[in-house]
Amino acid sequence: MEGDRDARGHIAVAGHVVAVADRGLEPQRSWVWDGVLDELEERVRWSRENRCLFEQRADFSLPRREGSCQAGRVI
Repeated sequence: MEGDRDARGHIAVAGHVVAVADRGLEPQRSWVWDGVLDELEERVRWSRENRCLFEQRADFSLPRREGSCQAGRVI
């Protein structure tokens, strides 16, 4: 699914940013220090948990996948 690929890409980039930051290089060092990667991780988590808000469904009578949008509740 497109969103999963995007999330995996963000995670891969985050790993690269940490590796560069560990070498003391800017601006990656500041990004890590300022919590930018923590915010990215939170956004990826939220996107995965709320995927159903962005999916188009042809038949709305079908139950949602378990664990999707808090077990079917859109909040």
